[in-house]
Amino acid sequence: MRHGRLPSPDTFYTFASGILGWNLPASVGIALAERDSGRNRPVIAIIGDGSFQYSVQSLWTATQLHLPVLIVVPRNGEYCILKSFAVLEKTQGAPGLDIPGFDVVSIAKGYGCDAARLEDIEQIKEAGSSVPRFSTGGCTEDRLSEPAFERLRDLTRTSNRTGHGEDHNG
Repeated sequence: MRHGRLPSPDTFYTFASGILGWNLPASVGIALAERDSGRNRPVIAIIGDGSFQYSVQSLWTATQLHLPVLIVVPRNGEYCILKSFAVLEKTQGAPGLDIPGFDVVSIAKGYGCDAARLEDIEQIKEAGSSVPRFSTGGCTEDRLSEPAFERLRDLTRTSNRTGHGEDHNG
């Protein structure tokens, strides 16, 4: 992590590069492993709205298997990483990288998830504390500023220390 040490091993998962299409199914797989191992820790996945589209069908698996996954989808209405690549490759203005009006909540509900649009960090804390050990899957949508991401990071640290839902961030 960029801003500090993890409170304990085996509580944060990420991928060094090329995460498009990895985070969501990895989080579902981690939740399945948590259930099958008997540890039953809830999983928190944070995935951007662009990357979310690469493996959205993972929501169906999470719902069908009743996995306790809280999925937070910060929205910026674009494929930000692909725009960054376009700048790197000097191909700015590539079509199809803006995704305005993308309705994560409706899509998640279509897959059978409990879903809600959350506007602030307090709502995310409440949603995170209510993820049951075995749920029908959950998906949240949010617009977070950089300070809100810092508070979310602090929230996951607190959850680990208190034993209320150790996290796996996909």
